[in-house]
Amino acid sequence: KHFPWRVDEGYFKIWRQGRTGYPLVDAGMRELWATGWLHNRVRVIVSSFFVKFLQLPWRWGMKYFWDTLLDADLECDVLGWQYISGSLPDGHELDYIENPQVLFACIFTTNSDRHFVTRFFTTNLNS
Repeated sequence: KHFPWRVDEGYFKIWRQGRTGYPLVDAGMRELWATGWLHNRVRVIVSSFFVKFLQLPWRWGMKYFWDTLLDADLECDVLGWQYISGSLPDGHELDYIENPQVLFACIFTTNSDRHFVTRFFTTNLNS
């Protein structure tokens, strides 16, 4: 059976603009738009959120990364998105979510780490 993806342009737009309400996800998406770069761990977090929380089709996210990332790599990006979506035999299960709130507390422990989220989370909030 095919997974019933939620085809919702509104959720897709909110994710792209970094307006999900989850500071780490929002900071990552705003950094991606502002710089064209995204740390590998943050890529996993925002893509997991996209597929497993918003339940949007993984191909939409992959296409957006392809269009936006300066270091986009077709083979790696396709396999990464398929892995996160659980569509590969050894991929993540759909019930395994990279929880952005827990990961923020575990990974971003120093002031410089928190500066990343502060810098990109507060960028262009009103635009």
